Amino acid sequence: MDLEEMPSQRLLKMLDPLGHTPPRVLESAAHKVVVYAGSPRIAAWIARELAGADVLQATSFRHVSTSLRPGARPSVTCAVLDFDAMSEMDVASLTSTRWMGYRGSIIAITRGAIAERVQTLVGIDAIIKDCTDGALRAATSGVLSRG
Repeated sequence: MDLEEMPSQRLLKMLDPLGHTPPRVLESAAHKVVVYAGSPRIAAWIARELAGADVLQATSFRHVSTSLRPGARPSVTCAVLDFDAMSEMDVASLTSTRWMGYRGSIIAITRGAIAERVQTLVGIDAIIKDCTDGALRAATSGVLSRG
């Protein structure tokens, strides 16, 4: 493994503080998806919907913004974010991260509405309004099927 390709051990610890991520995640060719959910129920639903991808559960929004920065390892293909659990500061941080060069997909989960201005600034690719079986899978199918 090239030194530049080595993941930040601190980042991996932040994304998985209890050490649940198996070592195969770094070696896996599967897409990496960072997830920020406001409840265990939503986190479990996201994990079921994204079967086949390596799901990295962020424990705080700082972990999301760190993992989406250019050059972060492991490289994240997609971010699935519970906008109902995010503060205005989290949205500002996400906007900065997008402007710093993150080009992957951002999927928003919300029960409410997200202002069009926020959708444009952040570059939200899809909005999921209900946690039904297949909804997230359909929204991420194009992103996660690319090689």
